Amino acid sequence: MAALKNVRHEIFIREYVACDFNGAEAYRRVYPGHRPDIACVSACQLLRVPKVRERLREVQEAIIKRSDITVDRILTEYEDARQLAIAQEKPEAMLNASEKKAKLVGLLVDRREVGNVGDFEQMTDISQILEKVRQEAGVEAAEALAKAFGLNVNQNEAQSNGEISTH
Repeated sequence: MAALKNVRHEIFIREYVACDFNGAEAYRRVYPGHRPDIACVSACQLLRVPKVRERLREVQEAIIKRSDITVDRILTEYEDARQLAIAQEKPEAMLNASEKKAKLVGLLVDRREVGNVGDFEQMTDISQILEKVRQEAGVEAAEALAKAFGLNVNQNEAQSNGEISTH
């Protein structure tokens, strides 16, 4: 795919990459006259456009190819750093390198996103959000989220009804 016909969309993609994938900042740079308080939402909407997503994927692939970045190369560099940390008796650095290796190969996950971008945009009530989380990630995840929000969760009722109670 060649550059996008909409020049601003093409520039947005370049800014998005340049801003370390900060959509709101990229949007503000490309559309300075628009309301800055909705830049995040607008960037998310723009990133859902199929042609924009496809072009972003192409740009990322080109960057990776130019940089000659591979998982094997990164793993080797982390292992070299880990070995150096062991030799220098720096356990924190050693653990850091091991953790990064595990994350890179998917053995350690900080968080996992579920659903599509914008799935929660139209939800205004916490019970709607909790129900969506329950459907997508399970009862335990919804209960943990409810607890994080400081809501009382009736586990028995939640398990028997398949719902999360926010009462």
